[in-house]
Amino acid sequence: MNRRKRTFQPSALSLEDRALTTVMTVGPMPLADVSAIRTATSSRPVVSGRLTGNYAAEGDDSRPSDRPWHFNVAGSGDLLGLGRVRMSGAIDFGGFLAPSVPSVRGTITLRNAQGSVTIRLTGGGGHGQVLEQRFALNASIVGGTGAYRNLRGIGSGRASFGPNTIFCITTPCPPKGALTLQLDLRRPVR
Repeated sequence: MNRRKRTFQPSALSLEDRALTTVMTVGPMPLADVSAIRTATSSRPVVSGRLTGNYAAEGDDSRPSDRPWHFNVAGSGDLLGLGRVRMSGAIDFGGFLAPSVPSVRGTITLRNAQGSVTIRLTGGGGHGQVLEQRFALNASIVGGTGAYRNLRGIGSGRASFGPNTIFCITTPCPPKGALTLQLDLRRPVR
């Protein structure tokens, strides 16, 4: 029997012409939701107070078809840190979402003569009843204009949706009603 003696001969050049058996694509890293950070804030409120107004749903509840139920919101109020403001924005409830995505998501803008502040709202419970319910929310300032251009704050909010005040004879008849939004945002500690 003839036995060949084999020896190990490492060579980087022999690997160049071989095909890769696996490929991995690296995409952008997801941004962390900083509004959930509650312990890293100062004790002095940046924006605090109550806004009252109205909500108006767009269409019927579309959550059974895995689309979010979209609510437009508008109102006004006197807030510590901003004074008298007008609120406009939208909040979405439910829909087909990844497990890590909050089921309540929205953005509101607060405006007055000095400028505007945009606040992102996130929270849970968006797959359940919306009308005549209260939602605990995380809130974070994501932008500002004018005097509020450099304003930063994170904290909490509570949205209370009143009963449907519009009753239609024909369908579809999207619900409308009263809304109260309580905000408490504080400056993040660096």
